Amino acid sequence: MKRKIKKPKEVFIHMHSKSEVKKIILLVLIVLLITLMAGVNAGVKGIFKFRDTIGHRFELEITKLSNKGIIEGYPDGTFRPDATVKRSELATMLVRIKNLTLYKPSISAFKDVATNNWAYGYIMAIQKNGLMKGYPDGTFKPDANVTRAELAVVLGRLKGLENEASKIAHPTITAYDINKVPSWAMPYVNLGFQPQYNFLTGRAGYIAPQENATRGEVAYGLYVVINPPKFGGTLKVAVFTNPATLDTHNTTAVITADIGMHIFETLFTYDEKGQPIPLLVDSYTVSNDAKTYTFKLRKGVKFHNGNEMTADDVVASIARWGRLSSTGKGLFSIVESWTALDRYTAQMVLKEPVSIVPTYLASELAVPAIYPKEVIDKVGDRPLKSVPEEIIGTGPYKFVEFVPDDHIKLIRFKDYSSRSDIPNGLGGRRTAYPDVILFNIVPDSSVRALGVTTNLYDFAEDISPDQYGKLRIDSNVMTSVAVKGWEASVFNKKQGIFTSQKMRQAFLAALDMEACMKGAYGNSDFWTLGPHLMNKVNAYYTDAGKEWYNQKNTKRAKSLLAEAGYKGEPIRWLVSTDYPTNYNIALIAKDQLEKAGFVIDLQVVDWATLLKRRADPALWDVFSTYFTFLSDPTFILPINPTYAGWYNNPTMAQYLSQMRSETDFKTRMTIWEKAQELFWEDVPAIKYGDGMILNIFRTTVEGYKKPPVLIYFFWNVWKES
Repeated sequence: MKRKIKKPKEVFIHMHSKSEVKKIILLVLIVLLITLMAGVNAGVKGIFKFRDTIGHRFELEITKLSNKGIIEGYPDGTFRPDATVKRSELATMLVRIKNLTLYKPSISAFKDVATNNWAYGYIMAIQKNGLMKGYPDGTFKPDANVTRAELAVVLGRLKGLENEASKIAHPTITAYDINKVPSWAMPYVNLGFQPQYNFLTGRAGYIAPQENATRGEVAYGLYVVINPPKFGGTLKVAVFTNPATLDTHNTTAVITADIGMHIFETLFTYDEKGQPIPLLVDSYTVSNDAKTYTFKLRKGVKFHNGNEMTADDVVASIARWGRLSSTGKGLFSIVESWTALDRYTAQMVLKEPVSIVPTYLASELAVPAIYPKEVIDKVGDRPLKSVPEEIIGTGPYKFVEFVPDDHIKLIRFKDYSSRSDIPNGLGGRRTAYPDVILFNIVPDSSVRALGVTTNLYDFAEDISPDQYGKLRIDSNVMTSVAVKGWEASVFNKKQGIFTSQKMRQAFLAALDMEACMKGAYGNSDFWTLGPHLMNKVNAYYTDAGKEWYNQKNTKRAKSLLAEAGYKGEPIRWLVSTDYPTNYNIALIAKDQLEKAGFVIDLQVVDWATLLKRRADPALWDVFSTYFTFLSDPTFILPINPTYAGWYNNPTMAQYLSQMRSETDFKTRMTIWEKAQELFWEDVPAIKYGDGMILNIFRTTVEGYKKPPVLIYFFWNVWKES
């Protein structure tokens, strides 16, 4: 669950060479010197950031335009990025962006714009320039809100695309509401979503042409018109560790998914709202009894080896994923048959109704990626070797090499077949702008952060929260805070001392969750408490079982230990410092548990060793990890019997089975509330609290938006030249 050059078109993941170590040491010394010289003035140079745009998807564009004086905020320090924009306000922005002289003729061109109107000079200047026009009735409607269709036209004119627009007879893009785009706006809407322009953004797959544009959307559009996307260059990314494997079928590690999703693709993926949408699938049907799913595949999709993807590749890949991953095993336990009907059609027949097959096939962890059948025939179920002959996908980037503790190198796939849908979360059009993405493997969080602030890296993941305040005022850095998931400890329920429910309950009773989370994360902006196993923004959020959560009851823990017959046997607790929050929580919890009478043998290992040991139930009693929030409750790993810890509770199994087959939300929610209640009563694992993750990137990185799931991605992302 855990989550180098001028060769054209290349992408890397790199650890430190000796020369780079010297660079970093020099950078450290420089930064220390600058810090000492800056003294109390540190941070004054920081770019202005409105207090209500922090973390907003258009924060970068709003900030840059504000610094140029093109857009303004409000006296209270806000920008109100989701508020509407009046036509008079847009006229003002356009005058500033074009650096036009205000035009104030003695007679107004519009009957509803008086010569003493505050925006009169702006409206007349922009009307004279031709960027905005009035209506047939002689009005301008200065106080009317700008619609998204109108914005598309204005931005297209600002870009000078009138001639190109006149040649477009039919749209080349697709969207859920493409037919609702008015004919007068269609050419500009079509152009606005093209990779070379990209000045429009969708709303979860919709163009929403008649809806009002927001101030954030206007800021984004204006910025991208004057700073268009650029192909080429090297995007340098600092990650915290080596992936144990790049075989997404074989691990739930987030680092594998982060990198692998650029190489491989899935049948389905997630939209902006975290719902499954087709990716390699073109269309699909479901039988009335929800037992038969028929998938029509997109034609002409090529693997990196040049071969076309077919149903045979899909069937072999999903079958292998079904044998190897916990999520896949859950699905394939009820699969009757999984076959290729023809070159571009695959069909899955189930033993019982299942309503969420697309959600299974979009899984972001233990990713059900599509590999060539010939690779699967060669490797079987062993992990793929990190060599070009085996790491082959259909994604926008192509694997070149993996040098452990040094780098992983990918190159842009020139024959990539993208969808025509407008970008939507992880789905829709994917454009590989950088020739090279250089993922540097940098174990130390402070070095990753320093690398971004000094332009050694463009993006860095998982930065320590204690650096947040300093980074927020750095004029070259943007911060992105996202929910990482929930911090956890998982019990071995197959053998050993935690086969006893009372022992697990005693462990839970002794814990002070607030102390654990505060000690691990510090800054309260980066952690929250609660019994929920689904994210608060998810429809399946519930606080069921809250009476069991955060008991802080040492006396009760001692009583339960006595009832369990505990004799002071050492509790073998696996934890890795590769994940500092896991380790810090374990240290704090160890003290709390020992006060209740537990004897804790904290075994600190690297993450690869932890994974190896936890596969053998004879070697451990509890291990630390975190779980990302997933799209559906049935995917939560510690309540599934195939995941490490091996939770076999018949009642929980029944609840999960009922949820998989049920289509009615209210019924599913009722079942899930019972399941979460059971989780806290039976304690297959411990949830401490929700943790946030801090990623940072330079302001020269453009197009990057916070993804709907923990996975980050760099298609549709480019760098300033």
